[in-house]
Amino acid sequence: MSDVTRPFKFAGALVGATLGVQAGTYGVGALACGVLWPESNLCGLPAVFTGSALGGAAGAAAGWLIAHRWGSNLVAFSRQDTWIRNGLLFAFLAFVGIWQLATFEGTGQSFRLWYWLLTMPCLCVMSAAFAYHVPRHVWLCGVAPLLGQWLWVLVGEGAQIGAGNLGPFAHVVVFGQYALSAIPCVIAAEIAAYWSRSRSQRVA
Repeated sequence: MSDVTRPFKFAGALVGATLGVQAGTYGVGALACGVLWPESNLCGLPAVFTGSALGGAAGAAAGWLIAHRWGSNLVAFSRQDTWIRNGLLFAFLAFVGIWQLATFEGTGQSFRLWYWLLTMPCLCVMSAAFAYHVPRHVWLCGVAPLLGQWLWVLVGEGAQIGAGNLGPFAHVVVFGQYALSAIPCVIAAEIAAYWSRSRSQRVA
């Protein structure tokens, strides 16, 4: 069982580090710049780098420990191709996508830079990590985070999206943007799933 749970623990650490980096970047940065030292040189990049490093380390440790504690049960559950498993996986990945979008959408003009430099690569890695362990219905791993982000934008900014010159067609444009953004995640998930199936065949 240790050979099965070792990649799962790595995936848990990876997801934990991804969430920890974003939580640390946003939380420590907001704490240092908004509360503790708003006019200090510590506010800005030093706070961001410190927060991301501490958050990533703490998140990786927490993810590893959770996977170590529940890894065998979760791996066994992940091998069951049921609608409950698929629904829970889809909901979890959608929640992570919403979390990442909500973390950086308050950073102003730098939001898009953060999104493409950090959020999208993290989503691709996360989709690949889960697709490696759930090689069936791989598209779920790639589509779910971006669908969650689209729903978040639709609920939070739906009235503003349809108020411009495009009218209701603007919703189609926004949906198309997130659908295109899901392509790299789906590709990463397909590659990881192919690697997982090939490795299982060699072991068998």
